[in-house]
Amino acid sequence: MIPEIKKFTNRDNLEIAYREYGAYQPDKPTILCLAGLTRNSKSFDDYASYLCRQWGVHVIAPDMRGRGLSEHDSLWPRYNIVSEAQDFIELIQNNAIDNVVIIGTSRGGMQSAVMAGEIKEKIKAVILNDIGTTVPIDALQRLSRLFQKDDRYVGTYDDALSAFYDIDNGMTKNLTPQQEYSIIHSIYKKEENGYWLDYDLEGLGLSHEATIKQINFSESYKDMQDISVFLLHSVQSAFLKGLQPTHKSAVKEMNCADDDILDLSHFFSNLKDIPLLLLHGISSDILTLKDIKKTQELLPQTQVASFKDRGHTLYFNEPELIEICNQFLSNFIKNKAFHLK
Repeated sequence: MIPEIKKFTNRDNLEIAYREYGAYQPDKPTILCLAGLTRNSKSFDDYASYLCRQWGVHVIAPDMRGRGLSEHDSLWPRYNIVSEAQDFIELIQNNAIDNVVIIGTSRGGMQSAVMAGEIKEKIKAVILNDIGTTVPIDALQRLSRLFQKDDRYVGTYDDALSAFYDIDNGMTKNLTPQQEYSIIHSIYKKEENGYWLDYDLEGLGLSHEATIKQINFSESYKDMQDISVFLLHSVQSAFLKGLQPTHKSAVKEMNCADDDILDLSHFFSNLKDIPLLLLHGISSDILTLKDIKKTQELLPQTQVASFKDRGHTLYFNEPELIEICNQFLSNFIKNKAFHLK
């Protein structure tokens, strides 16, 4: 299925692009697919088409600001999960969507938790793709490799494949050549002269670096009340003035439990009572068994499905994973009474 590519202008006057599959169905949920840190809507292209064919549902897959076809943000501190989640809330409201099931890969899962703090009544279920309430700093430091380039040019297909496995750090094994091809063409932008990074290299790099510094120095900020100091940038402080009170509390509490993790439990607590499926790559360094335990302690309704030879993240081009997601989603797609208030 060929999606329709649409755009809207958000509150920060940035154009946000999204792929739309199928038409809105008032008696079925819209499936909102949110990608990872540097990924984009292409990550869900095959799966979104499948969902439309299999279930007849409406699927939307946006590009986060600074990724894919969406406009880059000149103010890099606005590359954060709260401002990005607000973009998706605008998207839902602009399309008058009453009921949504979110599939959130890594950062997209974090964004789903933020969204639940404001539009919980619209969110009927969430699939979290290899992300929980805490993230080890060692894993975040590994992801810094995504930004250690002088420019966005990657090279040939073989160069792109090598770069993918370098970032993956040996977690993902036994992919078929077809799966590799699908992943590479969803991650990178293909041009006549080769493959290119499809994200704001400089801006996202600065944002990611600030996140790691925030964790490293959070111990000294625990007793500080000034959020602008905590988030290391005055522009971020200006942004925070517009946050919901629950979000301000969550930002203040980040990292305070343990200096070697990014603690997002105050955001993820918004997902209480929402049905959750947690997809876990057994080799993942982002979602460890310790992180799963913490997530289930906070959100006991969480169902977990683990996959061998897979790390961070899972890819929606494998029959076993699709079948597990189908079993979970069928509870909300087939039940035509779910949407009644």
